[in-house]
Amino acid sequence: MCRLTAYIGTPIVAADLVTRPNHSIITQSFAARERLCETHYTPPCINGDGFGIGWYSSDMSEDPEPCIYRSTRPAWNDENLMQLSEKIRSHLLFAHVRAATPGSVVAERLCHPFRCGRYLFMHNGNVGGFDRVRRRLMDRLNDACFEFAVANGASDTVVCFALFLNALPDHMAVVSPDVLRQNMEGVVALIVRTCQECGVEEASLLNFVISDGLMLLATRFVHDPKSPDSSPASLYFGAGTAYERKTTTTAGPGGAVVAGTGGEYGMTHTDRRIKVVIATSEPLSDNHTDWVVVPPNNMLIVTPDLHLLLAPLGASDAMGFALENIMSMERRLLPIELQDTLGPVASRA
Repeated sequence: MCRLTAYIGTPIVAADLVTRPNHSIITQSFAARERLCETHYTPPCINGDGFGIGWYSSDMSEDPEPCIYRSTRPAWNDENLMQLSEKIRSHLLFAHVRAATPGSVVAERLCHPFRCGRYLFMHNGNVGGFDRVRRRLMDRLNDACFEFAVANGASDTVVCFALFLNALPDHMAVVSPDVLRQNMEGVVALIVRTCQECGVEEASLLNFVISDGLMLLATRFVHDPKSPDSSPASLYFGAGTAYERKTTTTAGPGGAVVAGTGGEYGMTHTDRRIKVVIATSEPLSDNHTDWVVVPPNNMLIVTPDLHLLLAPLGASDAMGFALENIMSMERRLLPIELQDTLGPVASRA
């Protein structure tokens, strides 16, 4: 498994997400608390098989294509990442630290996030029995998406991204949140159905995050034929009017109070408007009231105007969600009110 974090909202410096918080993605690269290893959690865990960050320009009308920086070095040991994070400022940021699947190659082209056209994509998890289903999945791709998958290593993540792109005729065109939701549902459904047809018994953990620079989708999904009640990999979200570094006070010489800043960050809620949303494998701070668990087998949708929606993911007839009977978006999507993000985290699944 890996760890990932995505931010959308008021522009921030990448360091506020990547390096500075007490439990930043850098810290999660060597001290992850909730990484799923085989069938159990083993904190702390190492995610040292490479890293990547992705971001968009502040002028999406002139430059809608994202930029990425990736390396096979451990995130905690890359000075360039530390310096870049202090200078990159964006309204939409991705960060990922990789723990390679046993037997897979550690190479820069396999580090997340991946980009194509206006899209950024990253994944925490795996496609169960991928060596048995890869050929069938890649047979679904058109020539351009097939070449994209091959050029980027044809890993399970890359093939999943290629399947998503395959449903879009123009990778630079702006589409609606509903189109992206349907495409993501289709990818999850195809993976589950293909695994079932091939008799795969290994679990698939499909925590995907994708953005076109205007909106963001994040899934938390598991398909485990041997244990239908298995928990998916961890995923949280936080929302507020701002995401800021907290000011701390300490006693100085002579009892004077000295103000300073440390690594504690948090959401502020000055009014009911949402201006910031973060989706993350693990909370970036120890203030658990800032973070809400994404329910199992659900998709978090952040629209361009920062409305939050939850859509249940149903991938197969066997799970009770026949694809041809999917209800309309209006009935299936559950709006998330800001006050829903203010209560304590009820579950750490």
